[in-house]
Amino acid sequence: MTPNRSYRGKPNGKGASYYRGRYGGSGNSSRRSRNDVQDESHHPEDAQSEQGASFSNSQHELENLLNSIDGRQYSSYKQLSGQRFDFHNFSLVFDHIQVDPYAPPSQIRLVVSQRVAQFPIDLHSTKVRNVACAHHLSQLVHAFLSTIRPALSTKKAARFSTKGGSMCIDRPGQEVVERTSIVIDKDNVEARLSAALPASGRTIVSGLAKHMFLETLPLLVTRVLLYESVDAQAMNELIECVEDQEYMRSQLSSKGLVGFIGDGSMLPRKSGISSLSLVAPNVVPFTSPDSMRVSFVLPNRGRVTGMGIPQGVTLISGGGFNGKSTLLQAIELGVYDHIPGDGRELVVTTLNATKVKAEEGRFVSNTDIRPFINNLPFGIDTSRFSTKDASGSTSMAASIQEALEAGADALLYDEDTCATNFLVRDGRMQRLVSQNHEPITPLVSRIREMWDVHKVSSVLVIGGCGDYLDVADTVINMYEYTASDATARAKMIAEQIP
Repeated sequence: MTPNRSYRGKPNGKGASYYRGRYGGSGNSSRRSRNDVQDESHHPEDAQSEQGASFSNSQHELENLLNSIDGRQYSSYKQLSGQRFDFHNFSLVFDHIQVDPYAPPSQIRLVVSQRVAQFPIDLHSTKVRNVACAHHLSQLVHAFLSTIRPALSTKKAARFSTKGGSMCIDRPGQEVVERTSIVIDKDNVEARLSAALPASGRTIVSGLAKHMFLETLPLLVTRVLLYESVDAQAMNELIECVEDQEYMRSQLSSKGLVGFIGDGSMLPRKSGISSLSLVAPNVVPFTSPDSMRVSFVLPNRGRVTGMGIPQGVTLISGGGFNGKSTLLQAIELGVYDHIPGDGRELVVTTLNATKVKAEEGRFVSNTDIRPFINNLPFGIDTSRFSTKDASGSTSMAASIQEALEAGADALLYDEDTCATNFLVRDGRMQRLVSQNHEPITPLVSRIREMWDVHKVSSVLVIGGCGDYLDVADTVINMYEYTASDATARAKMIAEQIP
């Protein structure tokens, strides 16, 4: 341990060699900045850069090393960095060791050979299956680690309570996405974990470290990372569920659709901050209007039916608290695959769909927003518009232009989260503020062009602006969480009330 150079008191006469001999460490080379810590990534090459090579040792040698550094300063943990320890059915690799107990946790890997794990190749033979298989294993690892509580020792009174002793993995959610926390291929199964190395103050507590690495991790491998230990039926169910969703999504364009909501889907969520399905007696399963019902024949599940959302301009109308935003949110998240039991396993959306909303205060850089905003005061150029504090309307204009540039083929809007003056200007307001004095061209004036010319569809939740009935191809009405096709009635009303 290197003495604190900021110390201004009376020197005690003990040099760096004294502290290295007493506490271990390597002098100034162990001092690292906060930026160095934040730049660490969870990859084997990080360990290579720290140690120069990855060494292979035995489980017994790991135990001896931990015993030898017990009670020493925290920097002695650095002896683990870059090292590989072989257990009887897996290898433990220390990719990065945290610099102190209060730094971001250390990064470790569990590597299990397929000769031991024996996951059938067909479970991860394609990218879709590989992603689903890795997601399932991540769920299992997270569930196992959540049940483990570090056995903190309280035998010795200490100035500082014991810190660390926990391990975790990137927590998987309801959406199945590609992740690096679990890597599975024909050779190995690899789990990448974060581990908070235990200490009392900044003094190593080896007993707890041995509990982590010599007891918990072998148990984790045996219960989760071996095929014989997992629920093969549940894993296969998830893989086939994801395969079906990917297939439906790939067929949307050929059917002239931007989205699909399967009959029987459970769209409401537990709360506004939860992605879990709402479980309640009065939850209404989704049912497609007969006039909008389409079907898919899926490779695993077979024939399913539901509501197809056509390409073009689609409005979702209805009274407040009747399910409009719930439906749009399900469509928004339909770009992701969902796990079985989520309630949205049969909700898919074209992969390049994105939601647009007002983001007051957002940063905008060199974006051409002229299709929507021109003639700003003081001659501000909107062909290369930049601001550190966008308004609701300029943020929406910028978001649309950025989405189109990125290749979006469907844009989603909810009037509750949009800038009103960007959506529409009614006749009275147009008379009060002449066009020459209004820099904003509202979305209602551009939305048909976006489909007719650029083939970008739009899905809007609209409950208070009838001007959009003039430009809509399809109108879905939500009443008590039940959808109906209101297109014909909407067109009639638009003709009767110009």
